[in-house]
Amino acid sequence: MDTLGLLTAQADDAAFVFAGLQGEPELPIPELKRLTIGYEQYADDILCREVEHAYDHALRALANGGVNLVPVSTWTEERATVERLFGRLVAGDLRKALGETRLARDWDQLDPVVQERLTGATGINQAEVDELIGELERLRMKARQRMNGLDAIVGPTSGIQSPPLATLGEVGSAVQFVGRSLALSRVTNVQDYCAISLPIASPDNSLPVGFQIAAAPWHDARLLAIARSIEGQFQERGLEFRAGI
Repeated sequence: MDTLGLLTAQADDAAFVFAGLQGEPELPIPELKRLTIGYEQYADDILCREVEHAYDHALRALANGGVNLVPVSTWTEERATVERLFGRLVAGDLRKALGETRLARDWDQLDPVVQERLTGATGINQAEVDELIGELERLRMKARQRMNGLDAIVGPTSGIQSPPLATLGEVGSAVQFVGRSLALSRVTNVQDYCAISLPIASPDNSLPVGFQIAAAPWHDARLLAIARSIEGQFQERGLEFRAGI
């Protein structure tokens, strides 16, 4: 479920580079009032206060710009399945790619966090892999139906902000941070959506918050056009993140 992507200063730049890679012109930027966008709603334990406040401000900015916002259900009930897919299927795929002989020989050269993830897939067999792939396809079918009638679905890229590095000195705390920071974007991976993350300003402090915009598979060019429109609205509303604010 890993995908190569672009890291650029703005959505404009990402659209420009993507168009060059595709050899096709950029799509026109749509008017916000012509967009119907689903937005995720989360339980209190998913988002930290700073992310929740920034997300609320972003949704208000979209509503003020004329976007038709439609609430969509979260995947809370699928959280255990998503965690198992990453803990067993993804980690098991890495074990297979590296090879058990090589793992045993070079184990001490691996990052301790990677060691912990690989340990979670010990003993995985083909029957379990087939079962998990079936679960993955089921969730992706559900995700395609969920996108019907929507131009995109938005939500926070991560439910937390970056903690001080000193708090991640132990393997356990580092593994927990990785799990929490990727919890929302892992769902997007499972859904097979294409997505972009825009940094937006948090009203509470100077750290950025990721605002994720996801669209149906293979609609990358359309997604980037939507992101440019949304980014312009954020700039007008003062939500664009700039280092040092």
